[in-house]
Amino acid sequence: MLTPAQACSHLGVDEIELLSLINTGRVPAYNIGGHIRFEEHELVNR
Repeated sequence: MLTPAQACSHLGVDEIELLSLINTGRVPAYNIGGHIRFEEHELVNR
């Protein structure tokens, strides 16, 4: 599982763009214990 910072680095986007990708359903995100996490294999350059 990746943190938001790691997901940003993986995708080459900033946090605002990452939030936009999450909100539009283009990047799946998971709430685990109150922390947002991402599956690396689900992240593809958008």
